[in-house]
Amino acid sequence: MKRIIHTINLNSIGGVQQMFVPYYEFAERHSIFEHQVYGLEKLESDYYDVVDYKQLSHLTTQLRYLWELITNNSIVHFHNMLCGKRINFLLKHLPVSNIVFTEFGVVWNISSHEKGRVLENAESAKVVIVPSRAAKSMLQKKIGIPAGKMTVVYDGFIDEAKIPKEMNVGQEKVVGFIGRLEAFKGVQSVIDCARLLRHERNILFKIAGEGRFAPVLKDMASGLNNVQFVGRVKDPIKFIEGVDIVVIPSIREPLGGVVIEAGFSGRPVIASYIDGIPEIIQDNVSGILIKPKKDIPHHYRKYCPENVIDPDAQDLVPPKEIIPEELSVHIMDLLRDPEKMQLMADNLYAVVKKRFSLQSYFYVLESIYRKILQ
Repeated sequence: MKRIIHTINLNSIGGVQQMFVPYYEFAERHSIFEHQVYGLEKLESDYYDVVDYKQLSHLTTQLRYLWELITNNSIVHFHNMLCGKRINFLLKHLPVSNIVFTEFGVVWNISSHEKGRVLENAESAKVVIVPSRAAKSMLQKKIGIPAGKMTVVYDGFIDEAKIPKEMNVGQEKVVGFIGRLEAFKGVQSVIDCARLLRHERNILFKIAGEGRFAPVLKDMASGLNNVQFVGRVKDPIKFIEGVDIVVIPSIREPLGGVVIEAGFSGRPVIASYIDGIPEIIQDNVSGILIKPKKDIPHHYRKYCPENVIDPDAQDLVPPKEIIPEELSVHIMDLLRDPEKMQLMADNLYAVVKKRFSLQSYFYVLESIYRKILQ
């Protein structure tokens, strides 16, 4: 049987990992290929279900992996490693055969002098899979990867045939953020918004996640009784279902996995009009989009990408933040209109169920694998 050799970092929690594991479990049951998973690090405890995981720490495993790179009977599929230095070394020195990259967003953060390595890696691949038109534009405009080398495959998430739930009926309303606590996620806009709404009764801002920017954010929120940091959560869907509105104030966002999770959870979303997010949300129909207009403060500008993608022009533009005053207005407008909240949640659910199902993601990848190995 021909093999798909997935290479992925499963020692940390993130959108890439949370999407891959259910895909892998689905592929194990339905694929015509044998699927194996390799990685450099030990498995994070949340991913022990990946029983076929092989850590590249032993010589026999390394030799087997090198064989998979050169044989015509396998595809080695690198997940979010298009910028990798070690991979670049391997691809330069081995007669590799069937290489596939999926690039989820690392390229947003690389510096200009790293472009050559990324382009070399892409040239070694049969195809570079990207999660959005915005990601394709970024790779084309920033790196110079030809459009014909890339194909857009929208991410697939678990669909448990959930029916969008009615909004919470309690007096306290919860505005939630979940994601990495990094400068480019724009969480600082949420805290500034919470400060503006600190005198509004029964509105709580819950922030879930971990990251190097967490101490800065907690310092910003000092003295605000309406902000609660809940740390890392094991089940993002459960967290989202416990809030009334999901906010995604990203400075950069290749697609927006949390938007999709919010859609499956039946929750309305307010998000930045940037990069790939508008490929999911239609403004004022399936969510609210805010165009970032605020310059990023100098003290954390270095932690943000050089450029992002303008969704209209599909071209590179300097990154900006959303204005907290605009975010606060939209939050209050939605909370005062439960029918609008429910309608937007229902509309978003219909979009994600149709376009971002795990099954459709699997079958598109299966088609790509077949074409390469035929």
